[in-house]
Amino acid sequence: MAKQKGFLKIRGSIGDLNFYKSKDGYMVREKSSIDRNTIMSDPRFQRTRENMQEFKNAGTAGKTLRNAFNAIIKNAKDSRLSSRLTKVMHGILKEDTINARGQRNVHKGNQQLMKGFDFNAGAAWLKTVLIPVQVTIDRISGETKFTLDAYKPLDVIIAPQGATNYRFVAASTEIDFEKNEYITKTSYTDYYPYDEVEVNDVELLNNLSPNSEHTIALAIGIEFYQEVNTVLYPLKNGSFNAAHLIEINLP
Repeated sequence: MAKQKGFLKIRGSIGDLNFYKSKDGYMVREKSSIDRNTIMSDPRFQRTRENMQEFKNAGTAGKTLRNAFNAIIKNAKDSRLSSRLTKVMHGILKEDTINARGQRNVHKGNQQLMKGFDFNAGAAWLKTVLIPVQVTIDRISGETKFTLDAYKPLDVIIAPQGATNYRFVAASTEIDFEKNEYITKTSYTDYYPYDEVEVNDVELLNNLSPNSEHTIALAIGIEFYQEVNTVLYPLKNGSFNAAHLIEINLP
C-alpha cells in the first residue's frame, strides 16, 4: 500500500489509481480489475464470499449491540466505535465451532470476548473511575444490580478540566444475536458534585424479563457536566465520558 507524500492531499480516483484518507494518512491503491459479479459467482472466490458474509454477520451483531446500549453510549463514544466493535464481533464468531465457514455467527461464538469493551476509546473506564463496581444478575427474577461502595469523588474519579458535576448510568440488556433483537433497561444516578464530600454507596437497578433465555449484558458509564448559572451542560460534547461493558452472562 503506497502512501502519498507532499502537500497535495488527493481523495478520489485518477485513472487506475484510487486516493483515500485512512487513520494512517492519505493513501493510494490501484483499482481492482475484478468486478462484483465475478466475485459473487466465480468458484475461485468462494473463500472471499465466505469472508464477506462473516464480516457482514459481525457488522450486524455490532450494530445490534450499539442499538441495545444506545442510551449509555450516545454520550460516550468515539468516531471508530463501529469498526472497533465489528472487529470484536468478528473475533467472537471465529470461535463458533458449530457452523461452517461463511456461516459462523456471534450467537454461537465466544460472547465473553465482549466483556471489558470500552465504547469510548478516548476515555477508558478503568482509567476514569478507580473504584470497583459489583454487579449481580438474578436470571430467575430478572433483576440486575450495580453497586459502588462509598467514595470521595476527587480521590477516585479522573474528571476532565472544567467538570463540576457527574452522574453514573447503568444499562442492562437481554440480547438475542440470532434474531438481532434486544430488550434494554437503563437507570441513572443523581447529578453529584465533583468535590471532596464522600458519596454514600451507589446502587442502580434494572429489571429484565424473568427467566430470560438470552445473553444478558451489563454496561456502566459516567457522564461529566459543567454548571453555569445553575444549569448543567454536557462537558465537551461527552468526549471524556466513559462507557464500559462490564459483564456478559450466558443462559
